[in-house]
Amino acid sequence: MTRLPPEPLLDWSATGTPISIETGDVYSSEGGLEEKRTVFLDGCGLPDAWRGRDLFTVGELGFGSGLSFLALWDLWRTRRPFGDARLHVVSFERALMSAASAERAHAPWEEVQNLARELRARWPDRANGVQRLVLPDGVVLTLHVGPIESSLPRAALRADAWFLDGFSPARNPEMWSFEIMRGIARLSAPGARAATYTVAGPVRRALAAAGFTPAKRPGAGRKRERLEAVLTSSSTSAQAEPPSSCEGDIPPTNGADYEQKAEPNVRRPLRALVIGAGIAGAASAYALAQRGCQTIVVDKGLRPGAGASGNPTALLMPRLDVTDTPEARGLIEAYLFSRRIYLGLGPDAAVAAITTRRPGAGRDRRRFERLLADPPLTSDHLKALDPSAPGEGLRFPGALAIRPEKALTALLAGSSVLTGVEASRIRLGRGAEVELSTGERLEGDVLIVCAALSMSLLLGPTSPPMTGRLGQIEAGFWPTNEANAEADGGYVVCAFDTVAYGATFEPVPDEGAVITSSALESNRLTLKRLRPDILPDRLPQSASRASVRATTPDRLPFAGPIERPDAGGGGGPTSGYMIGGLGSHGYLWAPFLAEAVTSRIFGEPSPAEADVLDRLSPHRFKSAGHSP
Repeated sequence: MTRLPPEPLLDWSATGTPISIETGDVYSSEGGLEEKRTVFLDGCGLPDAWRGRDLFTVGELGFGSGLSFLALWDLWRTRRPFGDARLHVVSFERALMSAASAERAHAPWEEVQNLARELRARWPDRANGVQRLVLPDGVVLTLHVGPIESSLPRAALRADAWFLDGFSPARNPEMWSFEIMRGIARLSAPGARAATYTVAGPVRRALAAAGFTPAKRPGAGRKRERLEAVLTSSSTSAQAEPPSSCEGDIPPTNGADYEQKAEPNVRRPLRALVIGAGIAGAASAYALAQRGCQTIVVDKGLRPGAGASGNPTALLMPRLDVTDTPEARGLIEAYLFSRRIYLGLGPDAAVAAITTRRPGAGRDRRRFERLLADPPLTSDHLKALDPSAPGEGLRFPGALAIRPEKALTALLAGSSVLTGVEASRIRLGRGAEVELSTGERLEGDVLIVCAALSMSLLLGPTSPPMTGRLGQIEAGFWPTNEANAEADGGYVVCAFDTVAYGATFEPVPDEGAVITSSALESNRLTLKRLRPDILPDRLPQSASRASVRATTPDRLPFAGPIERPDAGGGGGPTSGYMIGGLGSHGYLWAPFLAEAVTSRIFGEPSPAEADVLDRLSPHRFKSAGHSP
């Protein structure tokens, strides 16, 4: 199987309705929008089901052109229960339609054209895995792209309603099996409702066996009947037995039932504390503020980004592996999500910077060849530098140059920031308390610690193991009409009238973050190798900057709950979370990890698969025998 998901082969009816050539089935009927409203919105009891709720989650099997999603969004924006209520939609799609095809499919539905344009402006990339789109009106779309039999077991959500909107059971039986119905039951809240246009016997029996009570209802359009179902069984789906006509099984999800993994607060957090105003802390504050949470950020530096996050320029580009592992998927999901966040901050904070990645070590050439032979991203994000010699380099058309000073300011704009003050102690219980070096105490409902190497001083034995690595970069004035970058292990970024190049990654000396002549010479060699046209001695306003980056033994970051010593090995609820160990890829990981942690705090669906969350857990080091 190729790493890119398939593109659907489409035909079109005379009225503009897309038809799947593979299955011979239509994406929607001629009266599609009204049918969607009757089958799915009425079938799931909407809008009454979300009355009085500040969070409502809908799961969907089969995203298609997004027409069901648009019908739901249209209802939500007019019948939203509260001004800050959030609607999460988690959809599963094997073959993602292109934005151009979606535009054609949306054309007949004038009443949702404004919403359709908003959706297409953020249309997901053609990539396997999870992508999250943040839309107006408190609407969040999380799309799982890939085969349903592998993506559903890895999903992390708790749905209040399900739209079962795949192609007909006769043409697409995999979508309607008992294993899939059991999967949606596992990912459902008690009393969740499901709706579909089919009343086929195997579908009704599969739903019933999974714990739902199905009932036929009068249909819509050409459909004489439709189906509604309510989750009534108190047993878990893992214990459910298939109907006699069902064969096979889906393995359990890596122990990653989100209901059990999440440790939600009893009430929705209204006030949050964040320790650290680097990129992890700033991204956390942004994610909290987006949910209406009053947030105070504390940092011992004199300004945000005073540590490793404060270089003149940062580079966001894909970090790609040749194999499909949780780490590889996490890197792609982080890149795509973080890229959307930075672009949303405006051109002062982030701009496109086409980046060339040249081979460094000898094995890079073979790795490049394998990546291009079976790419995990489309040509919007990954190309060969020279198609006739794929091992000679990669081009990343979607890469970004980021101006940290502006990006951090934008991310922190919705929060109160206290700089030059150190957090000296934390206490976690029903809420969180932070004692400052001034003696002042801050209280909140929840705390996120993003304190890099200082984390061990605050968390003691519950802190994951980290070591520091000294990084030095050089920067100078360089007029740039169009941002660009070159990399081969080192990098040169030209953006915002600045050239930044480096960077070293060395053990930290006793003196801490010190600028050294040896690092300067190493960085100048990098500049000469990648951009021989730029002469460092002729760069005005040239300066060096050194900082210490926190990294973990396996070079992966961590994000998750702080284990309370009194919780018997982490079994109790917590009001504390941590993000750290980002190493030299902080601007890639931070918005994604902040979204994952904040989603967990608020009991929302995760922007990542369960096995990715497990791989990035702060508690993974226990089994490896590491100590702080």
